[in-house]
Amino acid sequence: CAKKGKYPADMAEELLRKALFIRTDVLGVRHPDTLELKCVEAKMLTEDERLEEAEPILLDVYRTRLQLLGPNHIMSIRALMSLADHQRQMHKWKEAEGTEDQLLSVGTVLLKHCKPDFMNNFNIIMEYLHSRYHLIKKATTFITKAYIMFKKIFGKEDEVTKNSMRILGEMLDKEREQATEALGEAEISGNKEKYQTAEVFFRLAVSVSKHLFPNDARHVTLIQGWANALCGLGRDDDAKDILRAAGLARKTMQQAMPLTYQRWMKPRVAKYMDSRAEKEDQIRAAITNVNLHQ
Repeated sequence: CAKKGKYPADMAEELLRKALFIRTDVLGVRHPDTLELKCVEAKMLTEDERLEEAEPILLDVYRTRLQLLGPNHIMSIRALMSLADHQRQMHKWKEAEGTEDQLLSVGTVLLKHCKPDFMNNFNIIMEYLHSRYHLIKKATTFITKAYIMFKKIFGKEDEVTKNSMRILGEMLDKEREQATEALGEAEISGNKEKYQTAEVFFRLAVSVSKHLFPNDARHVTLIQGWANALCGLGRDDDAKDILRAAGLARKTMQQAMPLTYQRWMKPRVAKYMDSRAEKEDQIRAAITNVNLHQ
């Protein structure tokens, strides 16, 4: 097939259309080779910024593969991914979100069956979700479930488990980076949207970290950052609850926070937590004194 780098654009398009005509005539419109050439045509149109012309071609390829191969086949999955990316490129956000939800549904079905034959297809979906920043929230929940199931069924040393763990680790790094950056900007500007962004990413990171490193203290700093973001949103009670659940409320806030987070901690919250801890100590001391006198 002609490529734009080898031929002028108009000649390349003409050669492509001739090749497509021949394949359609000889093999039929639904043949895999014909569909593959249609994908090349859609790509060429996209590169020429003729997005409106490319979209129905991609949609037709997906629908045909869906009918012939079913939703779980790797070629149907790839067609769905291409369609979702193209719709986002066209700023058709609602349509793209619907297509991405279809992809998640396919992944859920594959995960439910959890057959070795489907693992390659599932890995492709995981890699796609992982590589699209706008899908990080949905991807975190989805891939975490996959990791838990793979570890239970196949064991920690199986390749599919290791792959899902690798992807989750990379997502954790992204979430930690985004959360820390958003919190830093929020503390400087007081921007509530930045606090909200930080809260979401810290919450996601805490969830992933607890599953990847259940017996490791490394997720403690994420919990502390999460509490800071909640404080910035005025949700002091929620911040208190997650710190207490992590066992951090038994210390003063100054002791609980590492140096990198101390400068972000709201003084009013530290005072609240410390006074609460002091009251609890006083109550315990009073109970002890009563018992001694008895």
